[in-house]
Amino acid sequence: MTLSKVISISRKRSSLALLMLFFTMQLGAASYRVGVCSSFFDPAFDDTVRDAISFAASAVEDPLLLKEAIKRDEAKDEKEYEISVASAVSAENDKPSYVEKDRSAELYEIEPVFLDLPEVQLEFVKKGDAEAVSYIMALNDLDELVFFSKFSHGVLEELEIWINGVLQDILFPPLDNSGYFKPLSSFFLNRWRGNGYSIVRFEGNVPYTVESDGKGIGMYDRYAVFEDGSHELVLSYPYHADFEAVLETPASSAVYFSLKKDEGKPLFISTFPYSEEIRLNGEIVEDGYVEDASVPFSLSIGHEGYEVGMIQGSSNPGLIEVGLLPSSLYEPDYLEIAKKDFYGNLLLTLASFGAGIAIGFVNDVYSLDYLAPLETLAAGISVFQLIRTIDGLFKYRDALALGI
Repeated sequence: MTLSKVISISRKRSSLALLMLFFTMQLGAASYRVGVCSSFFDPAFDDTVRDAISFAASAVEDPLLLKEAIKRDEAKDEKEYEISVASAVSAENDKPSYVEKDRSAELYEIEPVFLDLPEVQLEFVKKGDAEAVSYIMALNDLDELVFFSKFSHGVLEELEIWINGVLQDILFPPLDNSGYFKPLSSFFLNRWRGNGYSIVRFEGNVPYTVESDGKGIGMYDRYAVFEDGSHELVLSYPYHADFEAVLETPASSAVYFSLKKDEGKPLFISTFPYSEEIRLNGEIVEDGYVEDASVPFSLSIGHEGYEVGMIQGSSNPGLIEVGLLPSSLYEPDYLEIAKKDFYGNLLLTLASFGAGIAIGFVNDVYSLDYLAPLETLAAGISVFQLIRTIDGLFKYRDALALGI
């Protein structure tokens, strides 16, 4: 490869001095690297710049910048091809064929790179030296170099923004002391996405989510980016009525709203067993009925001999049915006690039924008058004992179900 050819390829990337031929360019595909540096040290300002870049644009959309990015990568492809050809020739291999890539559909994601430049390089950047800026860009594999400089004129402060060594804009701090976030976001938005977009501020009484034309909108603090035009907005927050509005951008740059809490609606509370100790959000509920129960709510139901029931809800179902569990279920060794009680009653039931059957049989054979009352008594004891056995069965089942 001749020196003139190398210089020609380098000029496609930028106007660099011959010294730049010794640096290897490692530009990532579909990545738009933005170098950021400033004439002052301010970590809080760096954070604001980082937030503004992330908020304003995730990728380059401006046609002119996209064209330059594609041109850069095409030049990189050509350079890599010529290097591979030279390697093949020196190794006496077959010359590789050149495959042209279609980069028009690639997404060039913005990748901010915060630079800590040596003082010597920073001095050249401050002066707007074109060759020094090109050198720094190539050295750090940058597609764009953003330089900030601050000046104070008494109480007035101004912020200069230089792009690739050329002054682009002068910003002044907002009067409401909200910082440089919005003006920086507007600057980057117009640069990387082009005209036709607006930043809208939302001012409301509660946290909220925003839908525009049926789709969720990404927010940063109080701000969102909208394409210029008419948008149907729906702002929502749990337990509050939605706020609906029509937004016209760029005519409107702010939305002011106040979300109202949902009005309460009737709620019926049914308990088993019936309880008069019903509390909704700490207030006693008479007869299990609340005319205007708002959400969210916390419900507690108490009854003597039963565990307190607790329910929390984020919506009003209109009717809540609560079954309380006996406190005895939670006594120590309740399962063993219930088991013994059930089997004991079962044996007594079998015995009482057996005794009744035996007395009836003897009475049928011998027709003894004094056995008739005993037969009736045995039948009554059998029924009573059967009821106790069934009750013990349910207690045993509940203890097993609860794992007590």
